[in-house]
This record gives sequence, C-alpha cells and structure tokens, in this order.
Amino acid sequence: MSPGSREQLPPLPPVDPRYPDGYDLIDPGLVPQTFAGAPTQTIQEPAASPAEPPSALDRLIQEHAEAVEAMAEGWAMYGNGGCWDDVRKSLASAIAARIRTTAEVAGKKLTEAAIEEASRAHPDYVKFLDTVKADRAQFIVDEWKAKMLEQRVRAYVAGRI
Repeated sequence: MSPGSREQLPPLPPVDPRYPDGYDLIDPGLVPQTFAGAPTQTIQEPAASPAEPPSALDRLIQEHAEAVEAMAEGWAMYGNGGCWDDVRKSLASAIAARIRTTAEVAGKKLTEAAIEEASRAHPDYVKFLDTVKADRAQFIVDEWKAKMLEQRVRAYVAGRI
C-alpha cells in the first residue's frame, strides 16, 4: 500500500442481532458468555462414585492438608515473619503502662528500668509465657507431622511406597 493510496478493506461480517457488541466473533464453546441473552457454560466436576473409596494418595493428601491447617495459626505466630515478638512486646508495654499508672496514682516514682523489670515479672506476663511455651511446643509437633506427611506424599508419587 503506497502512502497516498487507499486500499479497500474487506467488509466486516454482518452483526448477529443476538450479540450487538460483536461477541459473536468469540467461539462460545471456548469462552463462557455471561452477557444478557448469551448461553452460559459452567464446568462441573465429575461426580465421584459413592462406591469408590478414596485412594491411599487421596488420604495422604487429605491428612497433609489437615496437618497444615492445624499448624497455620502457629506458623502465623512463630514462623518466619510471625507476630510472636510483636504480641509479646505489646503485652509487656500494656503491663508496663498499668504499672506506671498505678505508681503515679500512689504517688511513687519509678524508673523505666524498674517498670520494665516489674512488667516482666508480672503474673499476666508469666502466664502468657507459659501459654506460649505450650502453644509453641504444639506448633513444633504439628509442623513435624506436616513435614512427615509431605514426605510420604512425595514418596508415594515417586513410587517408593
């Protein structure tokens, strides 16, 4: 095509009145149509036979999923990027604020070091640490179970079991 000439382009196909926006150019067998008047296709999972028990691999995968779900809260608290230190510091600060306020009301002056030391020995903080110790131990057990189940799934897929 030269710069000054105008070539005639082929005409567009007629617009199907069912699809005024030109959606008739999309193969409805490939893309689900959701605009008004167009057929909607949905993908359905094949129904599992009630007589067919889950396979050993399906059971292992299910056990692994349950183990991961059980350790999710522990991972959020104690795992990489977890909030354990933030929660601990927040509690220590709240207890220190209570100690500071109680001392001010009583007319006593306490140093920041004394307030921090008192907050770390406060019964609420000690109880928190005891609870955390038990939770952390459970998290370690749950994490170990999930890792072992993951290894079993990998071994099953590789044909070793």
